[in-house]
Amino acid sequence: MNHRKTLLLFTYILACVVLLVSDVSAQGIRESEFNGDTLDTFWRFVDPLGGCSAVPDSVTHKHLKFSVPAGPSRDPWPWNYQGQPANRSARLVQQVAPPGSDYGNFAVLVKFDSVMKSMYQIKGIQAIQNDSTFIRCEFFCDSTGSPGDSGRTLQLKAFLASIVNGGPGQNPGPVVLPLLPDTTRTLYLRLDRINSSFTLRYSTDGSSWTITSAITQAINIDSVGIHVASADPVNVASGNNAPAFKSYIDYFRTPVILPVQLSSFSAVLQANNLVRLNWTTITETNNYGFEVQKSLGSAQNFETIPGSFIPGHGTTLEPHHYSYVDVTTSPGTWYYRLKQIDLDGTVHYTEPIRISVLTEVGEYGKRMPTEFALDQNYPNPFNPSTVIRYEVPTETRVTLEVFNLIGQKVATIVDEVKPAGFYTRSFNASGLTSGVYMYKLAAGGRSFTRKMVLIK
Repeated sequence: MNHRKTLLLFTYILACVVLLVSDVSAQGIRESEFNGDTLDTFWRFVDPLGGCSAVPDSVTHKHLKFSVPAGPSRDPWPWNYQGQPANRSARLVQQVAPPGSDYGNFAVLVKFDSVMKSMYQIKGIQAIQNDSTFIRCEFFCDSTGSPGDSGRTLQLKAFLASIVNGGPGQNPGPVVLPLLPDTTRTLYLRLDRINSSFTLRYSTDGSSWTITSAITQAINIDSVGIHVASADPVNVASGNNAPAFKSYIDYFRTPVILPVQLSSFSAVLQANNLVRLNWTTITETNNYGFEVQKSLGSAQNFETIPGSFIPGHGTTLEPHHYSYVDVTTSPGTWYYRLKQIDLDGTVHYTEPIRISVLTEVGEYGKRMPTEFALDQNYPNPFNPSTVIRYEVPTETRVTLEVFNLIGQKVATIVDEVKPAGFYTRSFNASGLTSGVYMYKLAAGGRSFTRKMVLIK
């Protein structure tokens, strides 16, 4: 009898395990290469207006061919337009969590093949709570000039917005991307979610990513999707058709998210040439800890400082502050970075920071810089103020200016003759929108440019 009870109990547990494994495999965001003759069974094709198609390419078997015919606007914007349904874009949707629940943190990446050469062509990602509440991000083509003007120039823009109850929850506006070669056949779009923070990135090679914008929105996400659409409110309103569109999608997947979100990482020179490193995390996921690495003279050939390991806080949503003092420095220009280690041994690295160590102990007030230099702003990302440091070895005229991604100057921080020395300037960006900006130092016939990210 006891043996029978034991067997029944074992059978019940085994059945629960099988159900659990099946459930997880059906809910997780899966990598789909679209390299077969049929769509992945986890995808659901949604086509509100009809006439669109999403089929694997029958020749290469390596792309998903997504087509939108000429006709009414299919903008994913959710308002009801001329009797058309809300969220009119055709899209592939994959359920990633039980309906009504929340998947949690993720990073979704889509690779699009084909150049958008017509106005109002759209391709992007949706993170979906329901048909009236979702996160929308995308590439789309726009132009300068008036309709019908043969001299108008197509521009590629990136867009990130939250749609709540059928209307914009947050809409920081589109970001104009730098001019890309007409031969560019591939664009990557990536949407990162950490708690209520969403960040949009784009790339032309799949490895170097540029942040375009970020928003904060409390939302439950149980589905993700790829949308391809066209929207031409000018032509549609006048009775003309929106442009047709064809695009190829190579894959749709979730890359590894850096388990630790840093809000700052800085280096400060102290007495006796000691370098204090300070960093702060916003959230941590499975964080075993940090090792400090450094390199002399360049941001290459980093080596771990012996005994520099600092334990992390595992998984936490609370900010944590860390500090390490390097007592092994010598005079010169040093680059530091953090080696962050997961509980499973996976390793991630931060971007390096730079600091100059004195050539003579105690001579800080007397020493002069030996070269022009522009340091990374701190903090970065920032809201709304940040600090920029630069070095000038000889008296010269100095300009320090800020530009947006299309090269428009948005601020002048310094424009005057400066004697040799070390300088620190604060920059307040309260009048600017969220996004990526470039700050440029021009002095002594040389120029230096760095990126900074404003997140409001």
